Amino acid sequence: MVLSAAVGRWIPDNQSGFRLIGPTLMREMLESVESGFEFEVEMIASCIALRRPIRWVPIRTIYLGETSHIRPWRHLIGFIRATRRARATVRRGR
Repeated sequence: MVLSAAVGRWIPDNQSGFRLIGPTLMREMLESVESGFEFEVEMIASCIALRRPIRWVPIRTIYLGETSHIRPWRHLIGFIRATRRARATVRRGR
């Protein structure tokens, strides 16, 4: 919901699923210095700024009892920073 508000487009899920990335976006993302959650946010913002199509296909997530690698505060701060950058990216059209 926060990312959707930042980029002005409904983003149902910015972390789960598979990605099919075309050559234009692939070249654009080669310059990224982001990783993890922040990379996913940047990729979505770049897609929107470049006016590339984005679609979501529901997937079933199976964790099989694995422990979470999420570090709540660190990831929250990174997500907020990435969301701010995403908003700026979309506003200037990349």
